[in-house]
Amino acid sequence: MFDWQRILFMGIVMLVSTASLAIAEEPAKTSPVESEKQPPATVKSEEKTFEKKTVESKDAKDKDKEKPKKSPQEIEITVTGALDKQAYRAKTAPSVTRTDTPVFDTPASVQTVTRQVIEDQSMDRLSDAYRNVSSVQRQKSEGFAQTFEAAYIRGFANGRMLLNGFPVTGIAPVNMADVERVEVLKGPASMVYGLIEPGGTINVVTKKPEEKQRISMTTEAGTYDQYHETVDATGPITKDKKLLFRVVANYDHDRSFRDWVVSRRYEIAPSIEWRPSKDTSLNVEVNYSGNKRTTDDGVAFSSRNKPVAGIETFLGEPGQDDGQDMGDLSFSYRLEHRFNEALTVRNMFLYRSWIDQMDGLRRFNATLANNSVSRFWEKGRFTEQEYQSITDVVFKFNLGPTKHQLLGGVDFRKQDATSENVRFNLPAAFNVNIIHPRHGLPTNPRFNTIAYSDSQTPWVAAYLQDEIELVPDDVLRLLIGERFDYIEQHSFRKIPAPILRDNQYNDAFTGRVGLMYHPIKMMGVYGSVSQSYDPVNPLSKTFDGSYLANETGIQYEAGLKFETFEKRLLSTMSVFKVTKDNVVQNDPLHTGFSLNAGTLRSQGFEFDISGEFHKGWNIIANYAFTETDVIKASGVAGAPKVGQPFINIPNHSGSIWVKYMIQSGMAKDLGFGMGVYSSSDRSGDSLNTFRLPGYTTANLAAFYRHSLPGGHNIKAQLNVTNIFDRVFYESSLINSRVQPGEPRSASLTLGFDF
Repeated sequence: MFDWQRILFMGIVMLVSTASLAIAEEPAKTSPVESEKQPPATVKSEEKTFEKKTVESKDAKDKDKEKPKKSPQEIEITVTGALDKQAYRAKTAPSVTRTDTPVFDTPASVQTVTRQVIEDQSMDRLSDAYRNVSSVQRQKSEGFAQTFEAAYIRGFANGRMLLNGFPVTGIAPVNMADVERVEVLKGPASMVYGLIEPGGTINVVTKKPEEKQRISMTTEAGTYDQYHETVDATGPITKDKKLLFRVVANYDHDRSFRDWVVSRRYEIAPSIEWRPSKDTSLNVEVNYSGNKRTTDDGVAFSSRNKPVAGIETFLGEPGQDDGQDMGDLSFSYRLEHRFNEALTVRNMFLYRSWIDQMDGLRRFNATLANNSVSRFWEKGRFTEQEYQSITDVVFKFNLGPTKHQLLGGVDFRKQDATSENVRFNLPAAFNVNIIHPRHGLPTNPRFNTIAYSDSQTPWVAAYLQDEIELVPDDVLRLLIGERFDYIEQHSFRKIPAPILRDNQYNDAFTGRVGLMYHPIKMMGVYGSVSQSYDPVNPLSKTFDGSYLANETGIQYEAGLKFETFEKRLLSTMSVFKVTKDNVVQNDPLHTGFSLNAGTLRSQGFEFDISGEFHKGWNIIANYAFTETDVIKASGVAGAPKVGQPFINIPNHSGSIWVKYMIQSGMAKDLGFGMGVYSSSDRSGDSLNTFRLPGYTTANLAAFYRHSLPGGHNIKAQLNVTNIFDRVFYESSLINSRVQPGEPRSASLTLGFDF
């Protein structure tokens, strides 16, 4: 067995053993609150504060039956809000599912990386969270890309993400200091969010104001001249706690393990929340972040597709520290009002402006026979503005013996984008050797404009979804929904010639249906079918001048869920098959035209587990077997062929992270964490001409957290990643653009709350 196979096998045995132990120890008696429904007001409660005292008060209410019962709304709000801040498991994912239905009752694979996991693993970038979720891999997004945190989900590239439930296209590197949790919804989600790839979507949820006043100051220093400074302040503005605030400010500076590569990030994110009554809340957020970084296309493999250069080798030009300069400004609000126990209305609005400017050296061509690469100098500017308004109405009612939670809504969006690029192709004399590069630039470069385009995309959608309890106590639940989207695409391209201007008017219906069956309280069996669609740029047409059809996707999924250890541990096992049709490919007979000629398929098995399996012991782990292939292609030269796998998708991948906090004695403030991530080899480009080798890395952490008199807290944390200093490669586009992973590194974090 290879090392990664052995470690994966050991990890799977450990996970199965844990699940078996959980089943054996699960008590037969469950709380009567389990079968109660949670009203829409619980959504805002989960996104605020989850204090341990709330959990205790809720448990006390369940046990002490002599006390008068509160109204259903009061009880249910406590249930959803009773998520310990130190938890590894989230009971709901309201921003990604649009309802307050528990994840355990949802007929889909929904995984959450909580704030505690983010802190324990000392995550600096959003892609660090991906290793904790099955079938999610990082894309090669360095260089001049519009989505820097893009991922592959179930084999499909995910160019659109969610920010607090809003779909966004371009997104700069996410500052993890302001992230409360990361939610991943597997499979097509067009019924809820419209345009989206069939693999799934990732939602980033930012921090919200809390009732308890607190100021947290954190500093982190690490290998490669890394230092991060964060201030996080929250609390009430008024004595009655109807008006709350939060401000998160952060500055990061990192020098990479790669020569001449540096990045600097800063962010400020103020927010307020107003609660004029127990049934009404208004949350307003502003976020501004800036990011300056060196343009870096990674290392290059040899012309024989072998890794021959050191992972620190930089093939750009020294001194271009501001090769990419990004600014991201957003304003959003969320207004929610509960009219009564049955009816809740919410409206959300987002304005976002995003700018990405570039001035650096890049490369597109493969490595040359003499192990050198040709380069070009590119300057560009990409801007995007978007406006979104989403209105949801949630209505709960009974119809005969069945209970319903009806979700209806409308979604208005408008997106304006422009792109302009100028380029200078460096002469062959300035090619660089991939092993021993000699840097240098011509003295009088002549730039030519290679691209200029702009687009306006307004669209409107309406959707209706019903969650039906067919058998009491959530024994059998049906989810069914349908969405209609109408989209206008106004595109203009001035360069390259010829000048093209076109308008396309598009519409689509998408839906999903799922069934969840609980044969016993702690186990769920589910199956689902869901659809996706993605319209094509109207400037791409067939030879006869026709518009291309929408790219469409469909997924079939079945799975098991286990909720054990008094609901502190959630396990999900699923099998899936995702097919994407009408994939646009170049017309093999007519240069410059396209066809809906491709069909792609991804299928496999997943296992995820997260939560507390013993007092002080937390785990988050996963395993995925993914099989991808092209099942239909146009046959044009240079395009993927039938039978080829997808780029950057391993057949086997998985991780396990376990944390233990000592519970008593003189060392009760100490804790330890250990994790392993493993991936098999995978295709390095879309034509499968070379493979990225498989790898396994291990990480360690040590924690010290102590409470001082007066409610103050201090913490110290040491993280060591890639402790065995393995050389590995995270992702690639072609053999001259391969992103190496970070070698062994360490960071020390100190924090103080007051």
